[in-house]
Order: sequence, then C-alpha cells, then structure tokens
Amino acid sequence: MWQPEFTDKTLSRKTGAVQSALTSGVNKKIAESYPFPDEGQIIDIAGGKGGLLREVLFCSPGLSGLLFDRPETVANTLLSDAGLESRWQVEGGDIFNDMPKGGDIYLLKNILHDFSDADCLKILTILRRAINKGKKLLVIEAILPDDGAFHPAVNLDVVMLMTLNGRERTMKEYSRLLETSGFALQTIYPTRSLTSIIEAIAM
Repeated sequence: MWQPEFTDKTLSRKTGAVQSALTSGVNKKIAESYPFPDEGQIIDIAGGKGGLLREVLFCSPGLSGLLFDRPETVANTLLSDAGLESRWQVEGGDIFNDMPKGGDIYLLKNILHDFSDADCLKILTILRRAINKGKKLLVIEAILPDDGAFHPAVNLDVVMLMTLNGRERTMKEYSRLLETSGFALQTIYPTRSLTSIIEAIAM
C-alpha cells in the first residue's frame, strides 16, 4: 500500500525540488536519444509539468501525448504555451490506483528510484494492466554498474536514501522488477546525460 507519509505536503515539496534539480536540462537529450515512431500516442506517467513530453512532441511532430500526474500538478503545465496545438491532453490521477489505457509508448522518467522494490512492483503491475500487450514502456533512470564500479549515480543514491525510501538500481535489478511485473526488457539506449532509456515490451 502507498506509504501515507508520501502525501505529506512538506515531503511533496521536497520531492518536487529534488526531481526538478535532477531532471533539469536533460529532457531534450532524452527525446533525441530514442527512435520514437512517426505516429502514435505517448503517455507520460507521473510526468510532472510535462517537460519531457513537450520535448518528445517537438522532436516527433506526428505524435500525440497524454500527461498523467496528480490533478494539482497537471492543472498548469509546460505544454499549454509550447505551440503544440491540439496534440496533447492531461489527466489527473494516482499511480497507485489506476493509469491511462490505450497508449503506444509509456514514459516513466525518474519515478522508480523514488520507491522501494515493493512499491516499484505495485506501480509496474498497475501500469502493465493499463498497457496493451506488445506496447512499449520506457523506463528512464540512472543505471548503476552491475560490477559495483563507480558511477556518478552513486551520489544520487545517497540523496534518494536521505529524502525518500528509494534508491538507484543496477540493470539486473531493473530487469528483475520489469520481468516480475509482466514486461520483457528489449534494449538500453544511452543518453547524453546521467540517465539511460530502458525499453521494455508488455508481455
């Protein structure tokens, strides 16, 4: 069950500040690092104000997008003044209750590292129920080396442990979470940032 302390307004503000610091300036790099299709619908889960979705729609003019996050978060987004006309919409909700259905590609950026393995499995299981078989999930996270070698995300791991009940993970750990919740790992796309794009298929 979702830990009630995560709904506390003070912690929510702290979480938002951490997320903003970690994601600033990388959305364009991420959007340019993945071969998005010429058409289809992108659904950004817990996508905040829509910074990543905006860059994806800029890079791929044939795509439409749906931004899903808490109602108060999507009430004022970065999409409204981006010149994207009618290519986007928003939906308010809770990732621990239900998620939008019918997307072709789902984005999950810097979300799983906020949570314990148990909560990650809850999120991914609910997400798998929303995604049609054969559609794609892109998990965008920093990935720690499996051999324990130094990686800049090690410092990030300390931040997550101090502020939330989350942590950074290795590729094996992400693969295990995905497979347990009904996804099959396909490809890893590096980006010109700390994060990588883990492409998975709904099985």
